[in-house]
Amino acid sequence: MARLSTPGARAPDHTSLNLTRLISRLQNTLLEPDAETSHRLRASGFERRKVEANLEYAKTLLLRLGQESPNIKPQSNKQDAQSDLQAKRQQLDALDARLHELNAAGQEYDDNASSEGEDLLGEDTPSESVGDSHTPAAGDTTDDDDADYQQILSERRAAAQATQTASQPRNARDELFPSSLRARHGEAAAGVDTAQTTSFSTSAPMTESLMKHHRAEQEELTTSLLSMAQALKTSSQTFSQTLESEKETVDRAGEGLDRNVMGLEAASKRMGYLRQMSEGKGWWGRMMLYAWIFGLIPRLTPPSSRYILFGAGSIIAIDAITHHNPHLVHPIMSSVLVLGAGELGTEVLKGLATHPSSKDTQISVLLRPSTINSTDPSKAADVAAIQSMGIALVPGDIVQSSPTKLAQLFAPYHTVISCTGFIAGPGIQMKITQAALEGGVKRYFPWQFGVDYDVLRRGSAQDLFDEQLDVRDLLRGQRSTEWVIRSTEWVIVSTGMFTNFLFEPSFGVVVLNGEDGAGTVVRCLGGWDNKVTVTTAQDIGMLTAEIVFAEPKIANQVVYTAGETISYGRLANVVENIVGKPVKREEWPVEWMEGELQKDPGNVLWKYRVVFGKGRGMSWSEEQTFNVQKGIQTSDVEEWARDAVNKKLLK
Repeated sequence: MARLSTPGARAPDHTSLNLTRLISRLQNTLLEPDAETSHRLRASGFERRKVEANLEYAKTLLLRLGQESPNIKPQSNKQDAQSDLQAKRQQLDALDARLHELNAAGQEYDDNASSEGEDLLGEDTPSESVGDSHTPAAGDTTDDDDADYQQILSERRAAAQATQTASQPRNARDELFPSSLRARHGEAAAGVDTAQTTSFSTSAPMTESLMKHHRAEQEELTTSLLSMAQALKTSSQTFSQTLESEKETVDRAGEGLDRNVMGLEAASKRMGYLRQMSEGKGWWGRMMLYAWIFGLIPRLTPPSSRYILFGAGSIIAIDAITHHNPHLVHPIMSSVLVLGAGELGTEVLKGLATHPSSKDTQISVLLRPSTINSTDPSKAADVAAIQSMGIALVPGDIVQSSPTKLAQLFAPYHTVISCTGFIAGPGIQMKITQAALEGGVKRYFPWQFGVDYDVLRRGSAQDLFDEQLDVRDLLRGQRSTEWVIRSTEWVIVSTGMFTNFLFEPSFGVVVLNGEDGAGTVVRCLGGWDNKVTVTTAQDIGMLTAEIVFAEPKIANQVVYTAGETISYGRLANVVENIVGKPVKREEWPVEWMEGELQKDPGNVLWKYRVVFGKGRGMSWSEEQTFNVQKGIQTSDVEEWARDAVNKKLLK
């Protein structure tokens, strides 16, 4: 029975359906394989590469759906779509992890022997678009295979001539395989007698040789297609980067034209003023006035000044225009808004206010109205200190305000730097990022002052870290969806752990003068050779200001900093040097910490300990950092700790 389409019904999302089916097949192949499939996956690198190609195609479909999800209406459908995308993303991560395990455990089997039979997924993918018939290429097989192949072709030609009839001849594929065999992508051809046998027979060795020849050719074509796809991907990325750079040039040119218009308007007003001065003076009076102005110009302007002639003898110095509009010649960043003035926000404000390039930049900070108007002596002193640096106070509430209201608040500013931290709760970082994009902020520094979330990946013990990856996906997605529209440039500053957090008693890594007379204790998370990158809050503020004003401008990339990348073993030695005596060393294995987290799933500190104990994305080489490459001095762990002890910050 035919199914009638309902008028007005929404067309199915073929991309989503294809992705769902592909994920289902991948799960059957990787997560729930039968014995034969499992053996083939472990034994054949070729089979694993085919599965990997299907997995990459699934990721491409997921990225496409993620780019289209902001345009879904109404809101309920949009939320359902985003929830579905999140679930699919987690499924793909699990499949990706399983494929990595199979690659690691793979054994050196004969790929040709393991790849016989049907594909594991039972369906062609974009990387397997090989035609039905193949023409053997020279040099693809051995001499013996070529001889067998030529012998089979000769026998087939002779048999075809002997049995030629008025019926439609079958193709080479039908001659080699009986029509009763199931087609790879459809049913057997209609009208063909399935009981009919081939008009010739070949020996098993010949057939095996021909099949081996075809398999080798198919593998070569598949490899070639994969290489072509990789080349196309690289070319696409290069083209996207080129468009980004050209877009930036066009934006700057537009800003320059706007400033030129302002300068010309100012010049027009000055010319009008000159005309008013000359009205009623007559021809001779006007000539005397122009001569008087012309005589004063060399004395009032330096010899290097340039002039423009407007109309009948009206001369305007370019210096006068640029004095009226200084941005005409040297466009500069005009305004920076810092969100929050906590431990990091205060240091970023200090770094910006004291930077040599900030003299023409208006720096502002967003604070809650209750903080600005607080009568608490400590808060009032902090607010006064901020104002003493020439920083403007902007009232606003990140948590209570809607994204639209925040977008209106951000719109007047060239650069927005988020220093709000995780204390505001889940969803806030995405809310701020969406507001920055909606408000048309030209440059945005999200709250990413921490570990390398790209390496960490999703699904860690600290669930707040997944939102950081959502922020990165949203910012990076601009290039593929809005390249013809002015997009927001972004800079992510990865700093590692704040140095003082290593010595936080509640974190438990370094405990000075522990309870019950235990003395100083140093604990390692995961192992003594495990490493962690740390940067002090003061250095983060200073380096952030350097990145903001860096020339050439830094945009659309992750910038790494480091005061020091240190192992827990070296940390214990540093603490011993500071306290002047041996310390007690304790090791917290990852398995034990995971058990403690299971007992108290909501404990934030145990979440952090498990993540740092696993070590993934927690450290990087100091040589790749911005401060080392620019020769900027920063504080290491021992230097910071000694200074903190001297200032009685550590006891």
